[in-house]
Amino acid sequence: MPTYSSTAGGPSHHAEADDMAFVVKDLQSLRAAVRRKQNREMQRLRGQRRTKRRGRRQNGIRTVKRLVSKHLHDCRVKRLVSEHLCLFPPH
Repeated sequence: MPTYSSTAGGPSHHAEADDMAFVVKDLQSLRAAVRRKQNREMQRLRGQRRTKRRGRRQNGIRTVKRLVSKHLHDCRVKRLVSEHLCLFPPH
């Protein structure tokens, strides 16, 4: 799985695929993080459980979506900056 790297000498053709691989790897770690957070919450609630809490799963999914879109935006910005630096190197 190729890691994201901007190649010198213009935009790389594999940038999009690299992004996707990056995001997939990221998604797995994000899912794991969300699961850990939920487990912690469950541990905390075990002592004081009264009713079933609704909407926690949706919240987790929303968190992942937000993080992924932020990550994609960061990648896009990074690529734009690197392309700009390739085209206009600082003197």
